[in-house]
Amino acid sequence: MKYNLLKTALKNHGLFTEIPYEILTDTEQLIIKEWKSQKAHTDSPTLKSIAMTLLAAPQAGVQEVIRDIANGDELDTASQQIALFKLRTQAILKLTKQISLLEDEKDIAPLTARIVELSQEKSRQYEDPINAENWQVLTRAEEDEIELNIPWLKDNDVPLKKKVLYSFIATTNGGKTVLKTWMATEILKTGHNVLYLAQEEPNSDTIRRVYQKALKLSELEYKELTKDSFEGVGNDYVKHAEENNWGKIFVAEWSGIRVSQIKQYIQRHNEMSEYPIDAVVVDYGKLVEISDPKKNLQEWERIGLIFKELKELAMSENVCVITSIQLNREASRALSQRGTTPDLFDVAGAYEATHHVNYIWAVKLEYPNIDGLEPEPDSAYKTKGMYTLTVQKQKYGNLRAGDAMRFQWIACHDLIQRDPPPIDLPEEMQ
Repeated sequence: MKYNLLKTALKNHGLFTEIPYEILTDTEQLIIKEWKSQKAHTDSPTLKSIAMTLLAAPQAGVQEVIRDIANGDELDTASQQIALFKLRTQAILKLTKQISLLEDEKDIAPLTARIVELSQEKSRQYEDPINAENWQVLTRAEEDEIELNIPWLKDNDVPLKKKVLYSFIATTNGGKTVLKTWMATEILKTGHNVLYLAQEEPNSDTIRRVYQKALKLSELEYKELTKDSFEGVGNDYVKHAEENNWGKIFVAEWSGIRVSQIKQYIQRHNEMSEYPIDAVVVDYGKLVEISDPKKNLQEWERIGLIFKELKELAMSENVCVITSIQLNREASRALSQRGTTPDLFDVAGAYEATHHVNYIWAVKLEYPNIDGLEPEPDSAYKTKGMYTLTVQKQKYGNLRAGDAMRFQWIACHDLIQRDPPPIDLPEEMQ
């Protein structure tokens, strides 16, 4: 069974990442390692090419395993699923036996986590086609939409949809992190739950901005309230979130994590938590990795593959994914000098990534001179800048490419729509 699966994996490469390593011998793992090494240089490693490399420096047992794989039968899709299920079961039994021999909780915890992972892991497979007469499926899809209370989007029937990849494009230091924290908080306000990957800053900074936006605190106010303890602000946020039926946000520092590992986390989390993930916000798409890292890839190829896998993540886990693409420094400098808004063609080498994104906004951040018209310096409503969001690619709603809206970025890290003028503003801003 195992050798049949390994032989099949030579043509269906995704199987190599799904076979539980716990049931592989050192020799079998060596063969997979060699396959991955060759895959970095050629699209189609073969058993023969692997054998030629490994047998050139003979190690015990390699020849026998190569022979057994060569004599194995290739499996059809159904047989692959059955074989993987059996191997995962064997791996779980093996880990369970190891746990029974341990006493230290620190040693047991990772093995327990791995058992949960194996129990939930499902190999990639196609869902059954939808019968057009099954209107209930369409109803569920509509219920999965996240309608943000942002007038520009709401008035133009632009929701966030599950199974869809959204992205911002911006210049270097173009305010993407603030923008995505704002978007994540807007999702929380609808009662949906967010997994936020804080890759360019500590997760505490992300949580601070969420607290500031929710409680309308300036930087100085936040520092003053938290100089002795975070308990007060934390309790105030919990009370505010509960009273307004906000969703939960889970913030992780996972720079360099593979997309497949994000997928596994979501599966484990949704199985164990009463707050399933509805949206994933990736602070900077470039800082995650593809599931099967390859050597000698051009940067544009790597980013394209990352966005392809983020799209697949959205589809497979029924979440909306929001991320960003940053322009290179040369493009950023040219756009800043011209004072223009970036578009898809300014993404340069990462243009391939935009093919996998369903909805794209270009970001332009300005710091207008408005001295004398502002609240006091320590006010939560003091203007920090003005964002202009321009639709560059769209598939949903009534907005079209080129449609734009300006937002005022204030000190509590909220964004307030300015065109048309906002409503229900505090007196100090009217």
